Amino acid sequence: MDSWLDVGSFMPHGMCFQWQPQILWPTVISDVVIALAYFAFMMATAVFVFKRKDLKYKSFFLLSGSLIFLACGTSHFLSAVVIWYPIYQVAAVVKIITALSSVAAATLIWMLIPVFLKLPSNSQLEEKNAELTFALNQLRQAKNDAIQSEKLASLGPVVAGVAHELNTPLGTCITATSVAQDWLKSEKFSQFKLIKEFSDIKDALAMVSNNLITCRDLINNFKEIAAGDFSIGKRKFKVEELMTTILDSFHSKFERHSHKFELNCPSDIVVEENTSPIIRILTNLIDNSLEHGFEKNESGNMELKVFKLDDETLALEYSDNGKGMTNEQLNKVFEPFYKHKVDSGGSGLGMTIVHNTVMKLGGQVSYESNRIKGICVYLTLPVKFVLAEEDASEEVMF
Repeated sequence: MDSWLDVGSFMPHGMCFQWQPQILWPTVISDVVIALAYFAFMMATAVFVFKRKDLKYKSFFLLSGSLIFLACGTSHFLSAVVIWYPIYQVAAVVKIITALSSVAAATLIWMLIPVFLKLPSNSQLEEKNAELTFALNQLRQAKNDAIQSEKLASLGPVVAGVAHELNTPLGTCITATSVAQDWLKSEKFSQFKLIKEFSDIKDALAMVSNNLITCRDLINNFKEIAAGDFSIGKRKFKVEELMTTILDSFHSKFERHSHKFELNCPSDIVVEENTSPIIRILTNLIDNSLEHGFEKNESGNMELKVFKLDDETLALEYSDNGKGMTNEQLNKVFEPFYKHKVDSGGSGLGMTIVHNTVMKLGGQVSYESNRIKGICVYLTLPVKFVLAEEDASEEVMF
């Protein structure tokens, strides 16, 4: 009995082609190219599996990649060999291995389909990553707000005490200076009005009076930082009318420098709250733009958008097209007494008051700026919305 590996009784497969080159060589070349492609797939799969240490289901990739590609590639390679050498026994063994590995891979993939379907897609991963990024930014913002609130909380009692102690002597000085100025204007001193010393006294009193008033305003700002009980004095009012009233108080300043202010607020938003914090916030935002956002004699545009964010939150988006701020300045914008120019006007407390007021109301505030688009302040305030009524449009006094 001939050996199983004896090929003497078989004829080469090329005889089936009658050794015609136009049939034989395309077949051989195709089988060799296919075999090389399968081997390349096998090597790529193996490299991928071994380099990805975190890859799950490696057995599936090795089975489907290495075994199938190896078996299929070898099968096609042997198809080219048997054209001249009839080793059909080896080819049969390879085909058996290919069939078994293919069946195993096909069975395994049907078992793994439910698992693969549970794996997140790229879009789902991107969405989840965006959610995590948003949550991280919110956490950072909350951390910054907490730090800032702690600073202001420790500053508040000291400021309140100092402001209270200074208010009385300052008020007395302002009153005395005002009385002295009125005396100098009276007829009793008419004969001295041409004397140089009299004029110097008047100028000195005017300087003292102006500086005392500046000190009083600064102390009032201190009191605003310390104050924060907005639970009393609540009433119903239309937000649009309150905003319009606040803007009317700035009419002369807007007109003097040809500033334009655009208010976008639905007329049907009515809330039951204390008006003081909203007045305080918007007044300081506008003062900040007028004082720091525009150069002298430069006209600019300011805009306020007001809308309901949800059933319990009022959102305000304030912006101007001024000169903006750098990232370094933005990081310090809520710090007390911070002014990006030493000789700039104001007390350096405007944005501190805005931040402190919003935080005490339980809201959120963020600030964006660059040297091209000016500034944008976005803040949210928890409020109680009510239905519009006739008595919700009473005049706002401040």
